[in-house]
Amino acid sequence: MAGIFARIYAAVRRVPRGRVVSYGEIARQAGLRQGARTVGWALASLPPGTPIPWWRVVRADGRIAPRPGAGRQCRYLAREGVRFHHDGRVDVQRYGWAGSTRAAVPRRQARTASAAAAQTAAPHRTATRAPAAWASAPMNRPPSGAVPKNARM
Repeated sequence: MAGIFARIYAAVRRVPRGRVVSYGEIARQAGLRQGARTVGWALASLPPGTPIPWWRVVRADGRIAPRPGAGRQCRYLAREGVRFHHDGRVDVQRYGWAGSTRAAVPRRQARTASAAAAQTAAPHRTATRAPAAWASAPMNRPPSGAVPKNARM
């Protein structure tokens, strides 16, 4: 787990001053698939006064995650020149930072391109059938085992 944390912290350190990045983007840069929650957990476990700029990591929609220290995160970002919308979100188009691992492609275009590549690369899959044991089991039989007292009639 220490290796994962070190990769996350290294990715957060690369975010320049006055820029924000999402938890998911940090996870991608650290080599974690679907690791946005892991990034949040790693940043929450930082000791007070750490030199790692945790305040530059926001949600993908630009909102600050609701947790203790959210006000301090807003103050730190404002001190770096990041401005907020009237609804409290950071303008990710203006202040977002994609890092060095991806080209600056809008999110919708990147998703569409990757979906098209996946369709051409992967063969067409048909629906899988249920196991034969399921077909032989009667559906109207009650489950076996003890019945809780509050479920008895």
